[in-house]
Amino acid sequence: MEVSFQNQILKHNFKPKYLGVILDRSLTYKEHLEKLSMKLRTRLNIIRMLAGTEWGASPDTLRISTLSLMYNTMNYSSPVWINSAHTNKIDTQINAALRVISATLKGTALQWLYVICNIAPPGLLRIKQYKNTIENSILYENSVLYNVLEDPVIHRLRSRITWDTFFNNIKNFKLDVEWRLAWENDQVVNSHLINDPTSKVPGFNLTRISWKNLNRIRSNCGRCNYNLHKWNIIDNKDCPCGATEQTIGHIICFCPNTYFEGDIFELHNAKTERAMLYLENLTVNL
Repeated sequence: MEVSFQNQILKHNFKPKYLGVILDRSLTYKEHLEKLSMKLRTRLNIIRMLAGTEWGASPDTLRISTLSLMYNTMNYSSPVWINSAHTNKIDTQINAALRVISATLKGTALQWLYVICNIAPPGLLRIKQYKNTIENSILYENSVLYNVLEDPVIHRLRSRITWDTFFNNIKNFKLDVEWRLAWENDQVVNSHLINDPTSKVPGFNLTRISWKNLNRIRSNCGRCNYNLHKWNIIDNKDCPCGATEQTIGHIICFCPNTYFEGDIFELHNAKTERAMLYLENLTVNL
């Protein structure tokens, strides 16, 4: 069917953009999230330019830059596509930015990235954004969305999650509570170091090299021979001291060449002089 306007036939657009959101026929938002992912990747390159292995901006500066450049972009219109099956395209770029902030490796558990950077998981942030949008719209009767929400919801397909069903499921959602529960349930390596995942971890005042060493020790994921062997980078996992496996635990607890005289809690807190000297002068390139 042809539609004309002022004697001109309008071209049919299979993927129109409305208020910055690309719509598709099935409302999967695949195209929108792919383009958003490309935009975030460009901004990720800016974050990478600010950081380095042994130099670069402070963790606080990188964190604030990531929140400003990437999270604000991600959160725009997120209540619309929150239930899309393609949100992982966004999360991949966000997680890459958190690895830059924390100076951790790709094999690091995602739960550690959020705790170290003191930024909640993107999935939980989207739920918070969705809840706030609905609650604010209900409060202001003059808003456009208020009138839309007042209309009865038509359940066309059983597989579709309507806004009212989803909102009722998250009505009691609290970001801090859900984040703590997720941290407790995941039981990642060295999780005993963190009592409250929503609190800022120690070490944001350290140099880049100390910050890198500390976070790779915390998360138990560094370039030790055990991990390099597991990743098929080197042929053996022996430690130069003669031990059969050079793990993170062996480096800081048992290796006569690199062991730390205190415990991992002292390293984690990074307050004592010997802990700070150890992290700064560690001879193993984690």
